[in-house]
Amino acid sequence: MNERRDSYYISYEGGWVAKTCPRCKQKMANGHGWLFKEPPPTSPVLENRKPIGEVFIHEDGGDCSDNPQGD
Repeated sequence: MNERRDSYYISYEGGWVAKTCPRCKQKMANGHGWLFKEPPPTSPVLENRKPIGEVFIHEDGGDCSDNPQGD
């Protein structure tokens, strides 16, 4: 079975403070980011992308994320 997975761009939140993951409520989330289908613009002034999901980065390297495709 060949499963094609889409790629997404992540924009990480700079001021994130580590706390319990709001998604799984079981692990510490050391980072947070927004998922986009489009690449970042060449200038922050041109930013008009709409996020399609979000991701929380766990301290163990795993993550919890929205599944934009609804699988």
